[in-house]
Amino acid sequence: MPQRHMGVHQRSCVGQSDSGHGKTLRMNFLMTKPFPDKIDGYHASFVPPLTEAHVHLLLPCLKKSPEKSADVLGGRRKVFSMNIQGLGEVVIKSYARGGIPGVFVKETYLRGGKIRSLSEFQWLARAKGIGLPVPNPLACVWKGNLFYKCWLIMESIGPHKTLAQISLSDEKLVKQLLPVIREKIFLLVRHNILHVDLHPGNILLNDQNFPFIVDFDKARYYSGSKEKLIEKYTGRWERSVKKHHLPHVLNGVFE
Repeated sequence: MPQRHMGVHQRSCVGQSDSGHGKTLRMNFLMTKPFPDKIDGYHASFVPPLTEAHVHLLLPCLKKSPEKSADVLGGRRKVFSMNIQGLGEVVIKSYARGGIPGVFVKETYLRGGKIRSLSEFQWLARAKGIGLPVPNPLACVWKGNLFYKCWLIMESIGPHKTLAQISLSDEKLVKQLLPVIREKIFLLVRHNILHVDLHPGNILLNDQNFPFIVDFDKARYYSGSKEKLIEKYTGRWERSVKKHHLPHVLNGVFE
């Protein structure tokens, strides 16, 4: 039986029309020749500045099993970084299942739709297209067909902390940051985008206290009213603040 090659597939990321500007957001993946048989079973889509040579360097790192985040509201995401010569630091995100299925199968998904890392790659591209501060997506990689594992490669934003972490030590700084974060959240609302899992652990602040929103793998367009969309964002945010005993000042982002 012939071996499967690691293919770099051409994909199209097409967002819904921007209601404010009537503009369709698009992002095309590059197509290159198949990868060598020795990397059998992997598939990838990537964009510049990442190259085929860079992807070769990254693949061995995908076999690592990064530990679950121990930070408050760190969630199930497993993230680690590496430096690539000529490119700099990149971040590799793997995906872990939650709920009862996650007890038995940690990192393997049954393919019933779009590859999870591909979905997040495309949502990050859409988010950048409307001016939202998010990590720059470079590649999505997956292995398997019916059952698969997947990874997302992004440019690093450098040293950072989550808004949840900062709130535990500096409420004064949080109050200063909330107006900027509120503006970014309402940018999502204006474009009818439901992040689904937006909470203080998914707001990262770099060493200049500039906010980035992360974890878009469950994002979708919302067809209801903007008032209902704001209610969904508010409810998810406030539940996480209460559950993890975070300072109430964080809820001021919706006031």
